[in-house]
Amino acid sequence: MLSIASLSGACLLTHELAHTFAAICCGGGIRQFVLLSVTPHVSFSGIFTLAQNTWICAAGSAAELLLFLIALVAAPRTGSGRLAIEVTGTFAAIELVGWTVSALAYPYGPRSSDVWKFLTSSGYNPMLVFGACLLTAALFLLAYRTRVHQRF
Repeated sequence: MLSIASLSGACLLTHELAHTFAAICCGGGIRQFVLLSVTPHVSFSGIFTLAQNTWICAAGSAAELLLFLIALVAAPRTGSGRLAIEVTGTFAAIELVGWTVSALAYPYGPRSSDVWKFLTSSGYNPMLVFGACLLTAALFLLAYRTRVHQRF
C-alpha cells in the first residue's frame, strides 16, 4: 500500500512540477504551490503570451504521459516494475479521460481546468483535442498490452 501511495505522490508531484517548470521557462514566478489538497495546483506570477500559456497548461498532463512511457520502457520485469507501470498508467489514463471529457464539455466546463485554459488560449478546435486524446489512448493501450504480455 505504501508503494502505491508513494508512486501516486510521485505522479502528482511530477504533474505540478511540470507546470512549474514550464512557467519558470516562460519567465514567470511561483505564487503558490499546493500539493497535498483536494485540488492540487500551482499559481503563477507573470504575464504570458497565448503560446506560453498553452504550453504551461499542457505541461502537467504531458509529464504524466511521459512518465508512463518511461515506466513502460524502463521498469524492471518484476512485481514492483509492474506496479510502477500500473500506477503511472492509471494517472496517464485519468489525464486522457479528463482531457477527452473536458474537450466534449468545452466551453461549459470549469474555467479553472487546464483543458479549458488550454483550449481558450490555443484556439484549437475541441474536437481536434478530443480526437488526439482518443488516438493517444489507443496507442498507449497498445504499448501497455504489448509490454505486459511479453514473455521473457
